[in-house]
Amino acid sequence: FSSVTKQFPETLLKYQLIDNGIESIYTWAILDLNKRVVGIFTLDFIKKEREIPKEELDHIQLTVIKLAGYL
Repeated sequence: FSSVTKQFPETLLKYQLIDNGIESIYTWAILDLNKRVVGIFTLDFIKKEREIPKEELDHIQLTVIKLAGYL
């Protein structure tokens, strides 16, 4: 979890996210069987900062792991 305004590093990306109204962001790497990154799965929240409960995070993580098998 990253609050864009509070926790994100001072980069151009931070200001692009703010300009697009993104308040918080979650990001997971999509890995192949050899542990190489083949993509990125990102959830952006635009209305307000939102911290996802651990149970939901675990479910999303399993979904991201399965997603790699479809690529």
